[in-house]
Amino acid sequence: FFFSVARKKSSRNKHSRSYRNRVRSHSNHSQPQERSTVPSSFSSQLKTARELFVSLFLSFLHTLHYIFTSLCIFCIMGRNNNRRNQQNKRTTNRTPSNQEQIRQQKLKEERERAERIKREERILTNTYKLAPNFWPCKLQHKQNCKDKPDCLRCLGEEKEFLSPSPSNKRDDPTETLRKQTYGGLKNLGSTCYMNCILQSLFMNRNFRNAIYEFPVDTEEKNDRFMKAFQTLFAQLQCSKKKSSSPEPLAKQLKIQTSVQQDVQEFNNLLMNYIDDIFKNHESKLPRAVIEEYGGISSYQTRCQECKNISCSDASFIEIELSILGKKDLHSCLKSFVQSETLEGANQYRCDNCEKLVDAKRRRLFRSLPPVLNFQLLRFIYDPETFTKKKYMESFSFPRKLTGMKQYCIKDDMETEGTFEYDLSAVLLHIGDSATHGHYIAHIRDEETGKWWQFDDTEVREIEAHQVGDLDEAT
Repeated sequence: FFFSVARKKSSRNKHSRSYRNRVRSHSNHSQPQERSTVPSSFSSQLKTARELFVSLFLSFLHTLHYIFTSLCIFCIMGRNNNRRNQQNKRTTNRTPSNQEQIRQQKLKEERERAERIKREERILTNTYKLAPNFWPCKLQHKQNCKDKPDCLRCLGEEKEFLSPSPSNKRDDPTETLRKQTYGGLKNLGSTCYMNCILQSLFMNRNFRNAIYEFPVDTEEKNDRFMKAFQTLFAQLQCSKKKSSSPEPLAKQLKIQTSVQQDVQEFNNLLMNYIDDIFKNHESKLPRAVIEEYGGISSYQTRCQECKNISCSDASFIEIELSILGKKDLHSCLKSFVQSETLEGANQYRCDNCEKLVDAKRRRLFRSLPPVLNFQLLRFIYDPETFTKKKYMESFSFPRKLTGMKQYCIKDDMETEGTFEYDLSAVLLHIGDSATHGHYIAHIRDEETGKWWQFDDTEVREIEAHQVGDLDEAT
């Protein structure tokens, strides 16, 4: 722009070369040609004006180009700055991301735990019609709350826990308060097997809540049993005492407390009894036993002549495995699904051949439950003494059970996740005889992952490597 203005001023300078040439040219021409000097001077001025206009227009275009370039550079720089700021934000957010995610995860777990506790408290409150002031009650005092007459000291404990002695003196209740997270169960004579089963069922949170939600409205046999079951679970969960008594539940089951039964037989009878109660109830509640422990197995029989395969499904709650000559769990499962030959007196009647034929039969799993319950058959029949004896060889089991797909019918299982299981409980028998001994349980807490040993009234935390590894326990 400034260059064009300087050029305009120089065109008017009399000492310029173009000006002298025009004057010389005008003086040398003749008179007749003077008429043409006017238009020539005008044309030169017009040419100069046109050059000036072109210069101004070009300067204007240069100015627009400069402004446009500056704006583009400014926009690009601003965009780069925005990108840089976003990257910086991402970097700053990425730097403490692990800590922030851990903090958010902890907050989420705390909220879920608080909601779960409130839900369980609401279930218990509705079940036992407890007063709203029951839960905030402090249990570290020696007498019942004066301003809380409905304080039950955890479900009826005011009768045995706070009742005055004959000398009108109260015993110090802190001596019988539990010092650990979970409470034990009193042994009524020879009921250690029952205590282990009840503790393992209680530690299953889904099964526990299903027992709580069962409506008890009458004084019939099944309702009395469920009421005793609910009360025992509530005492194990809410009581501050070291141990609770399963005597009311044992009375409902008509158990001879002085006789030790086989833990497998008791578990099978108890689970089937509870399942029948849920199945026959008019409210049509989800069957707690089937939902958690129930699966379906299929017997496949193949005719050796026509090669026809027939299937027969059967439900199961527990899986009985023979450990005779086996060292680990997978070897037992492989023997469980191994085919057997039906021949001779055990021939199979084929519907297609309409006669007795030789056949191959095997058992596979069609569907697996959330909780697999394996019963290891350590007590075997001794044909020499006509009595039961205990198989004393060592047996190993994994902490994480994988590869269950190979024992299932193909194309029947939906997701891969159903084939992996984590060890949650182990019931141990201490002793070398099948008729007597002692049962203890190692159970994992679903929420914390910690392992606990339940030995009647004694409960203590153990390390993960100690699970199922006791010198006197097999």
